[in-house]
Order: sequence, then structure tokens, then C-alpha cells
Amino acid sequence: MYKWFCVNKLSLNIAKTNYILFGRYTHQQDVAIIINNVTIQRVQAITFLGVLTDESLNWKNHINMVKSKLSKVASVIYKVSHCIDHSSMRILYC
Repeated sequence: MYKWFCVNKLSLNIAKTNYILFGRYTHQQDVAIIINNVTIQRVQAITFLGVLTDESLNWKNHINMVKSKLSKVASVIYKVSHCIDHSSMRILYC
């Protein structure tokens, strides 16, 4: 794989590279991926383009992450609602 990247003049940041196995029985499989003498770590969940995906393709972790972000934003909007006017509140919301 590393040779393919080099031949096609692509770079791979091995320090940021992980892998994930999708499916129901992936926890039983032991796979060792070594690129350029560096072992690539296996992860159970990964964020890609803002979407949190786990190895069972379950949405629970992503939904919890979105709920947490929305809760924080709603809290901030509530706390400043008595200090700013309606148009500023709309800008903050959008």
C-alpha cells in the first residue's frame, strides 16, 4: 500500500492513520497492519467529515455527540438571551 502511495505521488501521514473493521464479529479478528515499519492502530469509532462512525455502524455515538453540541449551544443562547436584542439573537442562532 505504501508503495502505491509513493508511485502515485501521494502522501500518507502514518502518525494520523488508523483503521476500523465494520461488521458484527469484528472484535474477534486480530489484524496487524504495518506500513513503513509502523503498526497502524485499530479503533472502534472514528470521525470522518463530522460523522462519528463505529464498527457496528450504529448511530448512537453520533447522536449523543450532536445532542451534546446542541445542548451547549442552547445553553449559551439562553444565557445571553436577556442581554441582546432579537436581531442579534437571530444572528447568534444562525
